[in-house]
Amino acid sequence: MEPDLQEDAEYFSSATSGLLADLVTWIEGGPEPAVSGNGARKTTEMIMAAYDSARRGTIIDLPLAATDFPLEDLAQRAIEALDPAVRS
Repeated sequence: MEPDLQEDAEYFSSATSGLLADLVTWIEGGPEPAVSGNGARKTTEMIMAAYDSARRGTIIDLPLAATDFPLEDLAQRAIEALDPAVRS
């Protein structure tokens, strides 16, 4: 099945227009946009906590106190599992 590029472009244009309108409203003194940098930071923190939990095999409390990058550690461990000659 071929993607409908016109439909995709229309959807993206519509979604982007709404996001930009929310941003302009916020800049002009209105409420914070539903999709904000603060919300993105919190989402990223939850994702990193999930990776860290998988790496350590334990529950990770939020907000994160870790300063390392669990995704990089998981990737390195996967590389080493595939090729034990590879060491960081």
